[in-house]
Amino acid sequence: MSESRPSTASDWILEVRGADGQPVPPSVLAEWRRYQRSSWTARRRHSIVELSSLVVSAAIPALAAYALDSRLIAVFGSLAVLLNGIRALGSYKENWTSRTRARYAIEREIALFAAQHGKYAEPGASTALVEAVEEICARERNGWAALRLSYGAADKPPIAPPPAP
Repeated sequence: MSESRPSTASDWILEVRGADGQPVPPSVLAEWRRYQRSSWTARRRHSIVELSSLVVSAAIPALAAYALDSRLIAVFGSLAVLLNGIRALGSYKENWTSRTRARYAIEREIALFAAQHGKYAEPGASTALVEAVEEICARERNGWAALRLSYGAADKPPIAPPPAP
């Protein structure tokens, strides 16, 4: 008799059962998958932008050393500036790390659910898991929004408090 095994390291999550025998709720699985995908996508984009920036920036002195056409060197310089702008605006590294932390936090809650530990040992464990995962997602979204709102804040003068009556 052969036992079915998860196909990847993370597929254990699909087989988890809580204290009441219920599987991981679909909304929790959906959030976990979303963070898994978006983390991987942000990591890939971060790697592509960083590697491209490194290659283009490293090519500039090499092109200059061979005394090639200055227009070509200028194009590579412009590409380097463009890639650095994409890096800053895309925030791929921040997205990657934030979403990875959220995914790991969700996995931790699912592991506690599987071990029937603490609040997950009681009836309604599935509901408690959904609430915990929604809180993780809300914190990650609020952090993402705060990061976006902080861009350019240093350039703006502070808002003066309203005059006293």
